[in-house]
Formats: sequence, C-alpha cells, structure tokens
Amino acid sequence: GTLAPGDVLFLYTDGLTELRNMSKEMLGQERLGDGFLSIVVNDGARGVSAISSGLRQLLEAFRGDQLPEDDRAFLLVRRR
Repeated sequence: GTLAPGDVLFLYTDGLTELRNMSKEMLGQERLGDGFLSIVVNDGARGVSAISSGLRQLLEAFRGDQLPEDDRAFLLVRRR
C-alpha cells in the first residue's frame, strides 16, 4: 500500500510483542496495536518523537519491574 500524507508506519521487533509483565503475560500484538493507536490519536500531532516517547512509556509501564527477555526495537516513519 501507499502511505498518505500524515500516515505513520510502525515497524518493530518481536521483543515488543513478547515483552512480559510481572504476571508473565505477553504484551501481544493486540495490546501493542491498541496502545499505538491511542498514542497516535492523543500525541500524533506533536510528531514522531512524541509517539516514540509514548511507546517507550507504554512498554515500561507494561513490564513494570520485569526485566526484558529480548531486544526491543522499533522504527517510526511519518509521511509528509
């Protein structure tokens, strides 16, 4: 598909969806997608740096004191 002006492309490693919380639950694609959508709706007008900060906060809040078991990386691109 084609990105329309203002669209955001979100690429990530499986370390994000496989991130576990204190109850050993995985974040999963659905929770990550819902969180991403909420962040874009609420902070997207401020740019990809605000979306990136929101994603980092989401990941840290979900994992709590649980140490990540895998690498976590994501890439955000917004078409102008």
